[in-house]
Amino acid sequence: VVKDIRYIVYVDPFAYDSLEDLNDLINVGKIISGLNSELPRKKFILAGPGRWGSRGDIKLGVRVTYSDINNTSMLVEIAKKKKGYLPELSFGTHFFQDLVESQIRYLPLYPDDEDSLFNSDFFSLSKNSLSDYVNLPQNKKETFEDVIRLIDIEKTAPGFNAEVVMDGDSSYAIGFLRNKAEG
Repeated sequence: VVKDIRYIVYVDPFAYDSLEDLNDLINVGKIISGLNSELPRKKFILAGPGRWGSRGDIKLGVRVTYSDINNTSMLVEIAKKKKGYLPELSFGTHFFQDLVESQIRYLPLYPDDEDSLFNSDFFSLSKNSLSDYVNLPQNKKETFEDVIRLIDIEKTAPGFNAEVVMDGDSSYAIGFLRNKAEG
């Protein structure tokens, strides 16, 4: 169970894949690192495409190190079908031991799977608070705001926070908003 989440940092898989400039791809990782330093420890979830921490093909996932994500409560790797194939996830292996030791929960997410229900509208329509926390270059502001969405649950749904309940034995998880007043 991951409780009391105020922020979700969502790297849109399609927007990330559409970046063509290597520097833009690298800067996504740098922005994530900055958010990791700015956001309250263990009060946010990181969700993004493929293999977090990939050092080879940067298109496989956001290039970060463990110190760039170490304050999150949960790391979600999203395997979204693209160009006719399903990207292979790393299952957190780039920093698996660190994730276990610091109790960062890991979740592989397959939104295209027929058994999955993924509310993409929540991520695409919620207010993006990225510019409130990170100084983005004016000439790239729109680009990075399309790729990285910082959802402040308190601003999106006042009085609520996010929770995720996972059951590894049955391979099911559910994320939802909970009214803080109702507990």
